[in-house]
Amino acid sequence: MRKLHFISTFIITLVLTFSLTIPVFTSAQVAAAGQNEVETSNLSTINTAIARAVNSIKQSQSGINSEWEAVGIARSGEEVPSSYYEDHFLSTLDSQVINASRVKITDVERLVIAASAIGKDPTNLYGMNLVEKIYNSVDWTPGTDSMTAQGINGPIFALIALDSQPFDIPANAKWTKEKLLNELLSRQNADGSWSLFGTSPSYDMTAMALIAIAPYKSQENVRTTIDRAVQFLSAKQATNGGFNDPFVGGVSSETTSQVIIALSSAGIDPTSAAFTKEGNNLLSHLLSFQYTDGGFKHIQSQNKADAMATEQALQALVAYKLFLEEGGYLYQFPPETKPTITVEGVEDGQTVNDEQLNITVTALNGKGENITHTLTFNDSDLATNAEGHYTLQLREGLNTITVTASSKKDTTIQTYQVTYEKIGNDDSNVPPAGNDPDVPPAENDPDGSNPTDNEQPTDPSDNKPDTTDQPETTDTNNPDNSIKPNQDNGQSVETGTVSTNSSTGNGLPKTASQQWNLILLGALLTLIGAVIYSLRNLKLKMNK
Repeated sequence: MRKLHFISTFIITLVLTFSLTIPVFTSAQVAAAGQNEVETSNLSTINTAIARAVNSIKQSQSGINSEWEAVGIARSGEEVPSSYYEDHFLSTLDSQVINASRVKITDVERLVIAASAIGKDPTNLYGMNLVEKIYNSVDWTPGTDSMTAQGINGPIFALIALDSQPFDIPANAKWTKEKLLNELLSRQNADGSWSLFGTSPSYDMTAMALIAIAPYKSQENVRTTIDRAVQFLSAKQATNGGFNDPFVGGVSSETTSQVIIALSSAGIDPTSAAFTKEGNNLLSHLLSFQYTDGGFKHIQSQNKADAMATEQALQALVAYKLFLEEGGYLYQFPPETKPTITVEGVEDGQTVNDEQLNITVTALNGKGENITHTLTFNDSDLATNAEGHYTLQLREGLNTITVTASSKKDTTIQTYQVTYEKIGNDDSNVPPAGNDPDVPPAENDPDGSNPTDNEQPTDPSDNKPDTTDQPETTDTNNPDNSIKPNQDNGQSVETGTVSTNSSTGNGLPKTASQQWNLILLGALLTLIGAVIYSLRNLKLKMNK
């Protein structure tokens, strides 16, 4: 019986020991790893769907002939062909604004957003300021403001357009961004929805209003408004993951697209539990509409892709990708500034006495994101180091370092000239001791160590240090001792070349070290348990 008790004690000790190590490999780390895997999977799926949709639009017979197609393609990172601007944008501007009998405010707003997307200045298109046409909207008739004549669409896309770039809007403008925001907040229905006209809830209008007010979500009243709209949409989502709206023909891909854009803009994951019904979330529902050619169908019963459905689905996928990558809002296009280059460890015109120069290069685009750079050293193009660390071996005299970084539209080039002056004792003009004809040998050699005319010079080998007991210092990997002791990673660097190897530590990562410590602790406790068991077992035998 006692023996059984001792065995039980030993087993309990083992269980307690290993239970200390198990949480290190589960809980937060496993949860974080799982979340990262989900996001990586979603991103891979999205990138594939985006590429197929973009290709579908570009390969279509009509090409890019819609402002929303251009916006989606541009925001996906693809280049919008110049033919869109020349063949479609300008003709639309002419027919819908310049020569229109009555200008629709939504046409102006759409053109401002598209112009911002393709890098055109909407404040100066053929001498016309389209942005001013928004914030100082004209009246169609006395008392009928074009801003509100088309329902809530006008204020929604006016705010989106004015936020597409940091435009200067006069404080006395007819519609400032603050007025537009307040207009939208005041038009929310009691159930959290918005309507095109009246109070009949519209899923599309609710999503579009959310897109417009999302950049202001840090304001408490806006956050409350967003929360109410999100609750409305979540409650109305169907079990198939979409929204059934008879006004648009039933369950359409376009409504799902708009809701994905809205949630992504508001910082809410459209694949979260709140928008997953019976295993179907908004993303999986939208992707179910993608046709074999990469385009998207309007409703599931269609047997071909639809242009409007495709352009909206593309924008939704890009918006969600931006959400995952923290890339900003779908409809905001801050003016791209020239890339900036920072080089640490060197100054232009610098003179140095060390033949080895360590520098670190950082290149950023206008958004402050890291971009690739190239480095030329003494007319040689060097392999780019991803971390920007370089060790340059200078030649005597002038050395030239040129760093280049490019964005889609601009290129920045910075050049540094560094002069290397070698420091050393030049003894060529100093006469050797004892050979000065004007000075007697005794004065030159007070201790008599230099040979005189009557003395024979001793064999130089007699003065060599005894090396019989000295260890060999020649590096077996460097028999000619050509590697300098201060070079990184023990690699030779020829004059005028570069080493881009970054140093690596030999220690365990912090997390691994902590886990190893817990394992050692577990082993120690196991050993202690075994000793206790053995001693008690021995004592039992002695008492028999």
